[in-house]
Amino acid sequence: TRPSVLQHLCAPCVHCDGSGWLHTATSVAQKILHQLNHLMHEPHATTYYKVFASSEVVDLVLRHGTAYRERMLCYASAAYDGSSFEIMPCEYRD
Repeated sequence: TRPSVLQHLCAPCVHCDGSGWLHTATSVAQKILHQLNHLMHEPHATTYYKVFASSEVVDLVLRHGTAYRERMLCYASAAYDGSSFEIMPCEYRD
């Protein structure tokens, strides 16, 4: 049998011995880029967006999000685990 979509997008949880699932850094980066695409094409879109995520996710977003590089500011923080992130609008570039 083939692996399920869940197994492609997620990794087994290390805290519960694999009975739960966590999103991989790649799937989180794709989710961020999808949300940025949606946000930047809204009629009254903010000029810039700050992205906060783990360092691994930020690296992937910067590598694959070249189309958004001029309008996003990425910050890696240990406060975000591999599957959490935050996108905040801002009006100016720091």
